[in-house]
Amino acid sequence: MKPVEGVGGRRERNLMIIDGSYFRINSLRKPSLPVNEQAMKNFFNEIERKLNLVLDDVFYFDASRGGTQSSFERHYTSVLQACNVQLVLKNYKSMSMKCPNCSHQFSRRVQAEVDVAIASKIVYDHCKERFDNLILIAGDGDFKEALDKVRNDDSNKRVYILAWRRSISPKLQEKASRNCVLYFDDHWNDFVPNNRALN
Repeated sequence: MKPVEGVGGRRERNLMIIDGSYFRINSLRKPSLPVNEQAMKNFFNEIERKLNLVLDDVFYFDASRGGTQSSFERHYTSVLQACNVQLVLKNYKSMSMKCPNCSHQFSRRVQAEVDVAIASKIVYDHCKERFDNLILIAGDGDFKEALDKVRNDDSNKRVYILAWRRSISPKLQEKASRNCVLYFDDHWNDFVPNNRALN
């Protein structure tokens, strides 16, 4: 099938945004998506096939420790870059926590500004008319308002949400266009068809 055409026969422009932490954690569960260029390209090709579109721009948002990245983190980001994925890496911040059972105080490293950057990207590119269809890999309900803006402003724009059933907010899910939610759980073998061969 050929990709959908927009107004005046123009091919629709498709923007994919990936919540990196969400995607990485879920895709590395067994059976995991191998972290190499061939497997990652196959992954994006399968998305294009299932959605019947061409991914024009892919942005991957995550937090990074910069110069203290582990060898795996460096390898992971290099694989994404080899697939023409544009990286947007924010910092981590330290958050003070308290154990509810023993009141022990400790600090935990959490992402800083990643969700804000994703929401801002969605709204900014929407207002600049940079996409006809948005493909979002995420599960966080915090993106609800950004998707509201897209859906309310332009009913012709489609919002696809790709996620895992066990980790998607109902608030986010309801913002997808009609029949535009794809659960990786139902199709994971299509994305990782030859797991041994690709490792």
